[in-house]
Amino acid sequence: MRDRGGAVDNRLLLALAAVAVAFAAADTYVVVLALPDIMTSVGLAVDELQRAAPIVSGFLLGYVAVLPLVGRIADLRGRLPVLVAFTTGACGLLAIGSTLFLLLRPEIPANHYVVSKARNADNDARFRAELDRCEKNEPENIHCAIARSAMARLWTGERGLESARDKLVALSHRGNRNVPFLIELSAVLRATGEMKRADAVERRIASLTDDS
Repeated sequence: MRDRGGAVDNRLLLALAAVAVAFAAADTYVVVLALPDIMTSVGLAVDELQRAAPIVSGFLLGYVAVLPLVGRIADLRGRLPVLVAFTTGACGLLAIGSTLFLLLRPEIPANHYVVSKARNADNDARFRAELDRCEKNEPENIHCAIARSAMARLWTGERGLESARDKLVALSHRGNRNVPFLIELSAVLRATGEMKRADAVERRIASLTDDS
C-alpha cells in the first residue's frame, strides 16, 4: 500500500509540475497576444511593430532573469514548496493588481455613445464626467482624445472643437497612427476648415489600409 500510495503521489506531483510548466510556457506568449491592444492604446499602427519590440523584450527579460533565481531557490528549499509558494504569490499579486486597476483606472468612455440613439441628459452628464476624469488621469490617452473630438463635432452646442483638434494634432506628432485615430483627426480637421491637412491625413489612412 505504501508503494502504491507513493506512486500515486508521484503521479500527482508529475501532473502538477506538467501543468505548471505548461502555464509557464504559455505565459511567454501572453504579451504577444495582447500586443495589438497595447499598440492601439499607445497610438501605434499595425505597420509599426518594430516600435513595440521593447514591450516584448522587457517582458521576456524579466521572465528570463527570474528563472535561474527560482531554480536555485528550488534546489535549496525543495521544488514542491517553491512551486506552491510562487504559484500562490503570483495568483495573489494578480488579484491585487487587477483589483487596483479596476478601482483606480477610470473607464475609458465608449466613443460609440456619441452617436448613440440612447442618449439622454443623465447619460450625457455621466459621459462628460467620465471623459473629464479620463483626460485628467490619462492626458495622453488617445481614446479620450478621440471621444472629446467626436463629441465636440457631433453634439449640438458643444464647445472646444479647436482645442480637441489641437490635442489630436499634438498626439499625431508623437507618432499616433492607428486608423481610428487618424479618421477622427481627418474629420475634425475638415470640421475646422483645414481641408489640405485633412487630405494629407486621409492619404496616410489609405496607405495604411492598402498595406494591411
